[in-house]
Amino acid sequence: MVGKWLQKGNVLLFFVLCTSCYKGHLYVQQENIDKKYLASFYVDTPDPKKTDSFKEQNIYVSWDFPSSLFEKKLFITLVVRLRNDEEKVFGWNIDQKRGIQTFRFPLENDPKRKILTYRVEVKTEKGEIVEEWKHHFWTKLVDIDRPQTSLEESNF
Repeated sequence: MVGKWLQKGNVLLFFVLCTSCYKGHLYVQQENIDKKYLASFYVDTPDPKKTDSFKEQNIYVSWDFPSSLFEKKLFITLVVRLRNDEEKVFGWNIDQKRGIQTFRFPLENDPKRKILTYRVEVKTEKGEIVEEWKHHFWTKLVDIDRPQTSLEESNF
């Protein structure tokens, strides 16, 4: 069956499908949640979250490290920058080779509390960066109240 399919000129598609698996050790996903994500919405049961104002954003950080990296006592740092210029920093030790952590950000009818960008770093106990995940809008925050002391610090 596969042989006949490959003979019809689908070799390139077959190659892409076989090589497109995610191979990193860290995966980060952002998701917007509203009342339609609640089971109570579909089965019509009472739920205080089932109001029109229920909205939140979630960031999921999952990891799967090989033993050779896990033995280096890893630490994860998540930095989330909100649209109101507030930064939230979360950090935790990795005590399992494989896991997932969920971070919830209720919007509370304030669009400025939405997530703008985020960055995740995994470091060893010696401070070496093992893995990094940056949102495509991530950039170093420029503090205009504090003068830059040298060209190296400006990142230009």
